[in-house]
Amino acid sequence: MDWRAQYNRMIRTYRRLDDHQRSLEEYDDDLAHFLMDTLHLHDWVHGDPTINGEQKNLVTSLFRDSEFLLVCRSAANGYKHGGRSGIPSQPQSTSTELQRRCWWPAAAL
Repeated sequence: MDWRAQYNRMIRTYRRLDDHQRSLEEYDDDLAHFLMDTLHLHDWVHGDPTINGEQKNLVTSLFRDSEFLLVCRSAANGYKHGGRSGIPSQPQSTSTELQRRCWWPAAAL
């Protein structure tokens, strides 16, 4: 599979965050999955042999420089590690705050 499969998975989990007809626990599960799917997209891009080095470097720059993606990485690691080494066990910003404060590709929404 190429990186598009992971990108599409990330978009599906992002869209689930708009479903307000479920419990807070289910929302929290979907938020954790979205954050981890977003974090893993970088690895999928770098593992795709059809993407050249320059494009991979652009993706690395995006993940390094985007406030939204930095917050996603931090929150995903918080979910993954559950408070180890001072990593927060829950994200400090809600998805609404992240959408308001950070860039996200309009075509993805």
